[in-house]
Amino acid sequence: MTMFRLHSIRSSLFAIVFLAILPALAIILYSGLEDRRRSIEDARQNTLLLTHAMAESQQEFSRSVRQMLATLALLPQVQRMDREQCRQILGAMLEQHPDYLNFALTDRHGVVQVAGSPLRITDLADRKHVRAAMEREAFSVGEYIISRTGSGTPAFAFAHPVYDPDKQLRGVLTAAIRLADFAKFYDVSNLPEQSFVAVTDHQGIRLFYYPSLKDTNPIGQPIKKSSWEKAHLAGKPGIFSGQGSDGVRRIFAFEPVRFEPEDPPYMYVWTGIPEAHVLAPANAHLKRNLLLLVAAAVLALFISMLIAKKTLLSPIESLMELSRRYARGDLEARSTLAAAPDEFLTLTRAFHDMADTLAQSQGTLKESEDRFRRLFEYAPEAYYLTDLDGSFIDGNKKAEELLGYTRKELIGKNFLELDLMPEEDVPKALELLALNLDGKPTGPDEFRLIRKDGGQVTVEVNTIPIMIGHENIVLGIARDITERRQAAEALRESEEKLARSKKMESLGLLAGGVAHDLNNVLSGIVSYPELLLLDLPPDSKLRNPIETIQESGKRAVDIVQDLLTVARGVAMPRQLLNINDLVETYLHSPEFDQIKRHSPDVTVKADLAVDLLNISGSPVHIGKAVMNLVSNAVESIDGRGQVTLATTNRYLDRPLRGYDDVAVGEYVVLSVSDDGLGISPDDLKRIFEPFYTKKVMGRSGTGLGLAVVWNILMDHKGYIDVLTSDKGTTFELYFPATREAMPTKDLPAATQSYKGRGQRILVVDDESSQRDISCRMLEVLGYRPQAVSSGEDAVAYLQTHAVDLVLLDMIMDPGMNGRETYEQIAQTHPRQKAIIISGFAETEDVLEAQRLGAGQFLKKPITLERLGLAVKQELER
Repeated sequence: MTMFRLHSIRSSLFAIVFLAILPALAIILYSGLEDRRRSIEDARQNTLLLTHAMAESQQEFSRSVRQMLATLALLPQVQRMDREQCRQILGAMLEQHPDYLNFALTDRHGVVQVAGSPLRITDLADRKHVRAAMEREAFSVGEYIISRTGSGTPAFAFAHPVYDPDKQLRGVLTAAIRLADFAKFYDVSNLPEQSFVAVTDHQGIRLFYYPSLKDTNPIGQPIKKSSWEKAHLAGKPGIFSGQGSDGVRRIFAFEPVRFEPEDPPYMYVWTGIPEAHVLAPANAHLKRNLLLLVAAAVLALFISMLIAKKTLLSPIESLMELSRRYARGDLEARSTLAAAPDEFLTLTRAFHDMADTLAQSQGTLKESEDRFRRLFEYAPEAYYLTDLDGSFIDGNKKAEELLGYTRKELIGKNFLELDLMPEEDVPKALELLALNLDGKPTGPDEFRLIRKDGGQVTVEVNTIPIMIGHENIVLGIARDITERRQAAEALRESEEKLARSKKMESLGLLAGGVAHDLNNVLSGIVSYPELLLLDLPPDSKLRNPIETIQESGKRAVDIVQDLLTVARGVAMPRQLLNINDLVETYLHSPEFDQIKRHSPDVTVKADLAVDLLNISGSPVHIGKAVMNLVSNAVESIDGRGQVTLATTNRYLDRPLRGYDDVAVGEYVVLSVSDDGLGISPDDLKRIFEPFYTKKVMGRSGTGLGLAVVWNILMDHKGYIDVLTSDKGTTFELYFPATREAMPTKDLPAATQSYKGRGQRILVVDDESSQRDISCRMLEVLGYRPQAVSSGEDAVAYLQTHAVDLVLLDMIMDPGMNGRETYEQIAQTHPRQKAIIISGFAETEDVLEAQRLGAGQFLKKPITLERLGLAVKQELER
């Protein structure tokens, strides 16, 4: 549109010349269309005449066949069906007429008696021409057939009845001509290119097609359905235009062939002439006239442009160039037309005055823009501009820092294309964008944004619809409140934990005071019944009531012990133990047998780690925790179900967040899982409080079971985590593992098989305790270990030392991790053997290190046997 306006005079000249030649163009087009119409009409008449001539030729050929067969049918030898003489006659006919495929004589049942050439099948009763000749007792024409002479040649057949001297039907004489020889009957030498001549039988089966096109017009196949329907329904010669089977548009003519006017057609003759050939002369004439008209128009336009250029276009182009230079900012430019004594002088001076005014205004505007750009660019918050579709137009440095994208990466894209938000925040953002479309400001609203590096930040966003120039846009201000939100969340969690701890402590003190007073009361209830029973005879009526009192007193003592545990005022003697032993002991205890009797539909399964590390703890209290957890798990199942006790070693490289935050270190984890209904969120917050229970107090619980478990874990410096859903609950108890009482005596015979011979091993681990444990194990196994605390130190050490094996921790922070360390080592020591260790499962970094050449992967905590076997196998690899 701009180019059209800049060249409006040229456009006007073009329009004048076009209007001048428009009448001539209309006359040429009209005469061309008339020429095309006349050419089509002449071609239709010529095609009909050609088709009729070919039909006459075909009829003449059929008459000659009828005459020949009628003559043969009058021969006495044929009427007598003298096979030997007939074979000679028919064979001689084949020699005289090589265009024929075969001659045959059948009896009145259609069974061949003799043929000029042997037939594979002698029964022709199923052939149309044979049946028609016998039924009508007259000459008949067949249809498309495959010859039965043995060659399987496509053919077209004729038949004539044979009578005996008494004029009784004796048989049928047949003749078959090869379809390939049909071309001899028609003059096709003068046909235009892409024309055709075709013959079909009475069913539309293609008998002949010239030129031969096996891919699109094969012999023996039906012609195009729409073409056949036109000819079959017409019943007389006809003509139409259309597209052939080969995709070429033609003028088609057809004519049915009959023996008698009242007979149905036995054959159709077709001719097709391509429309392109018919229209070629008319098109050439039209093209020539159009070219002459275009040449005349170009000449007229050229002459008018020469005149206009000198008087109009050159001055206007000079002023246009001047305006373009002004548009590019060159306001000092001046035009040489300023001194010309013509009508352009006033316009040129006006341009110069405008440039002076613009230069003055631009200076003022640039100073204002610079001030606002600095305010925008160096604002302490993230400022950004978007269009009403949410696509970024601009942003300041703080916005780049906040999102991790450069301004170039942001401009032109919206927050959906950049995946700047989690899916759950997108609907809210779209609602605010809709308010901006209505011209309404929003905020402050809180969002989580996803940075380019994948990290998340929490921001507080305000948006204001504004107009700059004539464009409605949105100004957004985003304040990073991530640290504030994290501090608030940490404070909330800390307050909750402190409140929970104080509550547990208060309840514990209460329980301790109650337990102390109850102990004084229970001493009489438990002791005196025992003394009374010693003085009562065995058959005394008072024995059962007193024994009941004694049993109740003992149960009360157990409750007092639980209260003391909750009060954390009972000394817990510690010893080295293995939790697997405590689990096995409990599974064979009377308490467990009683649970199995009360809940026979619940199965209790144990899955214990064979290489479980030891812990330092109180076997009595940990056994009590196991019993309480199993009892609760069984009671949570309604009907059939399963409870699973499992133990495992677990090394945490990073803190684990759960019900309690679990610190970094080595742990023995005892888990008790059930497939019950789970624990509701409200109950989960209070399950470890003393006396809190969902059971019927005094019937199936006191509300102290989980409180006892929690206090036992606290006294063992352990942690507890609870995982629950509607599919069940899992309690995980984390006990600090110990490496105490490591073997110092001679290794057993089995261990001797993987003992070393003083090979040098470099231990790389950022945890000093892990380095110490690994080195002590390696020394016991007969190796010479050397330890470093980071990947960088390991690379530096190997620059000046050689080792047989590297024991490499995968997670090291800060600095290089295990995979990066092994990449550096492999550059200088391509065949360096290594074993990867980690507290996590196999990660992509572990697999990548193994692809680079590292060996086995060991999961922390490691045992002496697993370490010895892995080192032995890697050194022998």
